[in-house]
Amino acid sequence: MKERVCSIGWASVDITPDRPVCVAGQMYPRISSYVHDPLTATVLALDNGDQHCVLVSADVVNFPAAAVAAFRQQLRDIPGLDPMRVCFAATHTHNSMRCAEDPHINNSRRFFGEDRGIAWNPPGDILYGQEEQDFVGQRLALAVAQAWASRSPGGLAFAQDYAAVGFNRRPVFSLKNGGEASKMYGACSQDNFLRFEGASDHLAPMLFTFDARGGLTGVAVNVNCPAQVYELHSFLSSDYWMDARVCIREKLGNVFILPLCGAAGDQNPLDLMRLSRTNEEPLALWSRQTGEVFRNFDMARECRAIGRRIADAVQRGYEEARGAIRTAIVFRYERLRLSLPIRQVTEADYKEALVRLDDARARLPAGQPMTM
Repeated sequence: MKERVCSIGWASVDITPDRPVCVAGQMYPRISSYVHDPLTATVLALDNGDQHCVLVSADVVNFPAAAVAAFRQQLRDIPGLDPMRVCFAATHTHNSMRCAEDPHINNSRRFFGEDRGIAWNPPGDILYGQEEQDFVGQRLALAVAQAWASRSPGGLAFAQDYAAVGFNRRPVFSLKNGGEASKMYGACSQDNFLRFEGASDHLAPMLFTFDARGGLTGVAVNVNCPAQVYELHSFLSSDYWMDARVCIREKLGNVFILPLCGAAGDQNPLDLMRLSRTNEEPLALWSRQTGEVFRNFDMARECRAIGRRIADAVQRGYEEARGAIRTAIVFRYERLRLSLPIRQVTEADYKEALVRLDDARARLPAGQPMTM
């Protein structure tokens, strides 16, 4: 493959709803109470005349496969753009929209019936399900079209640094029988705490973009941690990424910022070693994930501190990147379709599940909805 001049386009759009939504990120139903800070979607388009790719990052918990397919349908009429080369990434904030119906509510009613399933009495003006998906999809399509139309020759530079954001959230404890067990959000202040189940990766890779004159236009930064400082509450928020955007722009100017969440399935942005000292009881409630929990720390201050750490890493990355700008690059886009094995359920597993379902039905009086 030959090196070619790369054209770069950016766009950003507000995706904050102006009506209540079902807040995604926990298993129990939450209706948004207010907007704590805006939800944003950012788009980066890269094109060298032969290959192209568009990255979309949004302040949502995830992108359901059906929503992604619908979003791509809205991009079919953009000249020269292959919708299958548009990649969707979520910051995994636990205080945003789902772009689909709530599966926990639906499945509880599917298995236990309408009169026993989780109660669902949303306000009449809620933005939910297909209407919510259409709302987000239209705004994403607008941002993709703007980024694609704004492409102009520029340069790219890569850098990496470290920002301590993610911490393993699964402490391991000794048991009285001599065994060990891990528990999500377990209190490390307990006498039987041993260690954490896994490690944390604080590396923050970055991609900086520049215009034809060498001026910085934007940065994509990967952090291996979901955005869930506020996760248990009902307001809408982009979590620590709101503060990270503010802090980065304080250092580098009004540039585009595309946040990416790396591999972080067992990570949380709160250090349980520190948090456990004054939160043993709240942590026990938190680990159940069944309702709102007020923990003993200033969440806004925590988000601001995380934002500053990310911005410091980006500032150091920029100092490295600005001396290594490439305008002619080898650019390749590769799309893989992975076939993942499905867990095989044994007959014993199936029979045990039926017994547990029957037991739960027997404990749930008709007409009395279940709780988490």
